[in-house]
Amino acid sequence: MQDLKDVTRDVHYENYRARHIQQQLVHSQKERKSVITASIASSSLIAIIIIIIIIVVVVISERELAFMFAICYRLSVCVSSVCRL
Repeated sequence: MQDLKDVTRDVHYENYRARHIQQQLVHSQKERKSVITASIASSSLIAIIIIIIIIVVVVISERELAFMFAICYRLSVCVSSVCRL
């Protein structure tokens, strides 16, 4: 009778242990997926920020370039009007 109790206890314990290990695996897989998803999201956000910075730099550079051309044009107009005098 004691052998039956020991075997029953061992079987119940092994079943509990197997369920517990399976739950831990499922939990760790979900956690790993959420970490990977967060990593992808942060990488995408960094890429978007870099693109925005590049666009801003290009726009500022174009405005500065247009401003410099405007100044050069005004200077050439002034110089040519002075030369005519």
